[in-house]
Amino acid sequence: MNEQDEVVGGVGIAPFGQKTGICELQKLYITPKAQGMGLSKELMKAALDFAKEHYTYCYLETMKKLQKANLLYSKLGFQQLDKPIEGSEHNVMDAWYLKKL
Repeated sequence: MNEQDEVVGGVGIAPFGQKTGICELQKLYITPKAQGMGLSKELMKAALDFAKEHYTYCYLETMKKLQKANLLYSKLGFQQLDKPIEGSEHNVMDAWYLKKL
């Protein structure tokens, strides 16, 4: 939330299908007016700290055209995969990452 109590971003962690020990990072989003303020890193830290308590790996799917997001994921230690993990339901995505927590 910002100073006006407006929600300016969000992120989620959920179990990934039937895979034991793997969660999925879902919907990292920052409103355009709040971008560039470091909020993505803060949200990612909170999400990954939570995930680390419950899972061994964190998986995410995104799109190659989201270059800033892909750079952030790489900087945070996510390794890019050649294809989605079996059980993926997001057929529009073309970039896949996995991080050992």
